[in-house]
Amino acid sequence: MNNTHPLNYSTFDSPLGTLYVAYSEGKVRRTDVAESDQQFERSCGERLGLLAQRVEKPPEFLRRAITRCLEVDGRFRGQVDLSGLAEFQQRALFKVMEIRKGEIRTYQWIA
Repeated sequence: MNNTHPLNYSTFDSPLGTLYVAYSEGKVRRTDVAESDQQFERSCGERLGLLAQRVEKPPEFLRRAITRCLEVDGRFRGQVDLSGLAEFQQRALFKVMEIRKGEIRTYQWIA
């Protein structure tokens, strides 16, 4: 990814606590339920090699996608950038994203 594009992040209330979502170029790059802005910013630096900047008002596309995921059906329909992960990790996560809210799948199903 071109590092000239800023890595921004916004927070959302979730059943698990504060959900941090980092994004750039219209794609989600990292999510976490962190204890603080500093912890999330540090994890973005360590995992992505990028400085994350907090944005109070996220882009509308992201706000809609996160709200729908958290409040409606548990599925995120936005774009996700997993390019920093190994191919196997990417395939596993894309498979996990197929699981609908409330459904249970075995590790064998994912494999």
